[in-house]
Amino acid sequence: MDIKKLSSIFLKKWSIIIVIIFALAGASILYLYSTKFVTPLYSAESTMMVYKPTNPLAVAVPYSLSDELLTQKMVASYIVIMNSKENLLPVIKSLKLDMTPAQLRSYIKISGIGETELLKITVTNQNRYLAHNIADAMAVESPKTITKIIKEVTAEVIDKSDLPASPISPNIRQNCLMGALIGLIIAAALIFLKDYFDSTYKTEEDIANSLELPIFACLPKIFGRRVDDQIADAPFAYREAFKDLRTRFQFAALQNNLKKIGVSSPDPSVGKTSIAVNLALSLAETGLKVLLIDTDLRKPTIYKALDLPISPGFTDLLSGQNILENVVRKVTGYETLDVITSGEIPQNPAELLGSTQMETLVNNYTHLYDYIIFDTPPINMVTDAAVLAKIFDGIVYVVSYGQTLMEAAKLAKKSLEIVDANIIGCVFNNVDVKTNGNSGYYRNCRKKYKGYVGSSKNDINRKIKAS
Repeated sequence: MDIKKLSSIFLKKWSIIIVIIFALAGASILYLYSTKFVTPLYSAESTMMVYKPTNPLAVAVPYSLSDELLTQKMVASYIVIMNSKENLLPVIKSLKLDMTPAQLRSYIKISGIGETELLKITVTNQNRYLAHNIADAMAVESPKTITKIIKEVTAEVIDKSDLPASPISPNIRQNCLMGALIGLIIAAALIFLKDYFDSTYKTEEDIANSLELPIFACLPKIFGRRVDDQIADAPFAYREAFKDLRTRFQFAALQNNLKKIGVSSPDPSVGKTSIAVNLALSLAETGLKVLLIDTDLRKPTIYKALDLPISPGFTDLLSGQNILENVVRKVTGYETLDVITSGEIPQNPAELLGSTQMETLVNNYTHLYDYIIFDTPPINMVTDAAVLAKIFDGIVYVVSYGQTLMEAAKLAKKSLEIVDANIIGCVFNNVDVKTNGNSGYYRNCRKKYKGYVGSSKNDINRKIKAS
């Protein structure tokens, strides 16, 4: 997975929201833990110096490496003496502490300061007054013990401790930042894993690799609008993409003398009906004679999309209860478009669609139109689309960005291939250009139609007009 794809994953709105939520949750959890469950610790420091006094009458000698090593060695000795019972017992006695030297030693840290003879006494305790008193008592008693054991040296207190004003632990700000960082890491891992195991279509390469179909168009997602909105009311980018779809569809249809075209998808709710309706409207805009038929007899929606009566419709034609002239509807502004809604939902849609009457009926009307567009049921839901496929000249296959599972799409395609269906191309619908982090991808997607390399839009238009 490259950097560009990774960045596109994390630039999605839902990803940003998850990252923010996890970061806030992590910071909040460690804040509560730090303030409610961690006992504050205070630290007090005092400084002393141990040195060997010099004879003022002696000749000054430059400080040598051996002197430096001796000083460091002596500092280590002083630390051992200061941590001994000999030194700690007087401290316990002077402060009247109810603890053993070992317990007192656990609160004290003694260290040398650089390469000097200075010693820093650090006392850490839950009680800031006790930490302050121990640090001062150590600074008082330690010089006595050291000079008692090593008589050639002198020890002096440099700085006594100050009463600690605030705890050194927990560091609430640091812990909150750490919690936020942990939350970010967890969120990033979850987002990455979701995308890693997400088997839906995200790019045209996914379609090309799994379906091996030419891509007619990549249609952008229309935010905040119904899926069955008509193309005339759609945003400019969507209308332009549909013009490309119409052009490339016509080129494929004219090349192979295709008139009866089914529009289907592996599963519902991917925009199949919207594409069927808008393809018919777009073709009619050019003056072509188009018939749009709703053959989704289980869940018809064309009548809703175009605000037409559902009955009388196609089931009335199939049953012989009505004739074409009585069931054909018109759409305002599209004089060359005829629409046949589904009619009343029958008990046996698969039998009706697979009947001899169905094939005969469609063939009788083919010569009246340049194109007949069929909105079919989803392939993986029922057998209707596979039954219908035998009367179609071609099928436009619709998959949806981030929704259609690759395995489901391949299964549906295999079902169509079993009945020798002619899948002429694929429409990549609902491409989320706003949250995919790459609006440029959509522009590239429109330029790279698999199966039509070398044919520009103008070339295709010239060929269509010439035909």
